[in-house]
Amino acid sequence: MNTDEERQRAVAAIDAQIDALIEDGVPAEAPRIRALKAKRAVALKSKKAIKRSVRKARERQAAAAAAATVAPAQVPQETGGRITLVPDSAADSKRLRSLPNKERKRIETARMEVRQTLTWCEEPSAEGVRNAIARCDAEISALIDGGVDYEADARTQLRNRRARLKDLAAAFASRRRKSHPSELELAYLLDAYLERRRQISRGPENVVGVLDVRSGGAPSLGKRK
Repeated sequence: MNTDEERQRAVAAIDAQIDALIEDGVPAEAPRIRALKAKRAVALKSKKAIKRSVRKARERQAAAAAAATVAPAQVPQETGGRITLVPDSAADSKRLRSLPNKERKRIETARMEVRQTLTWCEEPSAEGVRNAIARCDAEISALIDGGVDYEADARTQLRNRRARLKDLAAAFASRRRKSHPSELELAYLLDAYLERRRQISRGPENVVGVLDVRSGGAPSLGKRK
């Protein structure tokens, strides 16, 4: 294969990565996509970058082939009626408007995270999230069986997806309302869980307040340090 052919394959491989991220809902100006565009520019000039991109393309092909071998029976199936998101409650919306700007932005960030993570679930429920995690586990196992390297993009993306699903599962676990969930309610719950985890990671002396989600999903962490 001559250099021009290798260069074309490398650029095509990077383009495929960019397209896959966009299909997964990653914004076109996100850091990951900007980094890939920079790699694409380098690939047009660097022989080393060409070889690296071609290798990653082969890894993705192997990952796709391995994932295709995952039997549908390995993924638990949902039962019962479908669950759908409901509009934000008036109380949740009023609380959001009353929050300080910093906390409001944090809730909005959690809301975007909920929206993205739910695209991997068949329905917005604890069971739907569990099934999505099971699918990730099955795909990861298939990649391992197929000999795909731990650092390969396909396995890294699945690990990241699984971690985000686990965070949302924790939010659902703290839910006390019996009605169908709203996006904003889940954002409150997810933010409360992540904030509590951040406090714990900073040490016991930083864990203050009580995580009160029984009142309907709104966290009450007390005075923050």
